[in-house]
Amino acid sequence: MGKRKWTKRDANILYKEIKKHPYSLKKAFKEAAEKIGKTPSACQVYWYRKTKNPNSTSCFLLIGRESYTKNRKNPRNKKAIKEKKGILNRILKWIKS
Repeated sequence: MGKRKWTKRDANILYKEIKKHPYSLKKAFKEAAEKIGKTPSACQVYWYRKTKNPNSTSCFLLIGRESYTKNRKNPRNKKAIKEKKGILNRILKWIKS
C-alpha cells in the first residue's frame, strides 16, 4: 500500500461502507481500506478531515438517522452539541463535487 491521492472512486467506496456500517466506523474504515488498497488509518484520517467544519472545535461526530452529535474531547461547556442538520447531504454534496 503506497501513497497515492484519493480519487472520487475511493471516496465513494468509503462513503458506501460508512453508510452500510453507520454505527461501526472502525468496521467501515477496515472494509473500505481493503477495497481501495489503503490502510484503515488513512480512511479514518480522510473521513474526519473531509467531514470536519474548519470553524468547528469538534473532535468527533456521532451520526444518526435524524441528527448528529458533535463533541469535543475537552469541551468547554461540558456537553455535546446536538444539531439537526443534513450532514449526510453535506457529505453527498462533497462527494459529487
